[in-house]
Amino acid sequence: MADSLNFVAKTLEFKAMEKGSKSLFPLKTLEEGRFYEIDARNFGVGLYIGEGKFLGARESFGDIFLFPEEHEDAPYLGTVRVIRKTNLKLEKDAEEYEEEEIINMLRELGKEIEDE
Repeated sequence: MADSLNFVAKTLEFKAMEKGSKSLFPLKTLEEGRFYEIDARNFGVGLYIGEGKFLGARESFGDIFLFPEEHEDAPYLGTVRVIRKTNLKLEKDAEEYEEEEIINMLRELGKEIEDE
């Protein structure tokens, strides 16, 4: 058990050392309301909503819903690494859209990226 806890502690320490932003797209360069191709735990396209957070369309048990994940430079073990900026940007604040509208935009963009 102690070995397992030691491994976890070392892993978290290593992640914290990496936080000096080796990211191609550091937090300060991201545009709120912009869609990005990303490498994340649950999706490959995300909408940046500010404060280090992305929304993506996640599917679980047949349901599709918006799910947040944090940028790799975020304070608490972020899981999103930005691959590239897309040309798609919201025309108004994300709060002004229905959840289904954002899900559809994310899924369409994901299909376009897969087809490239």
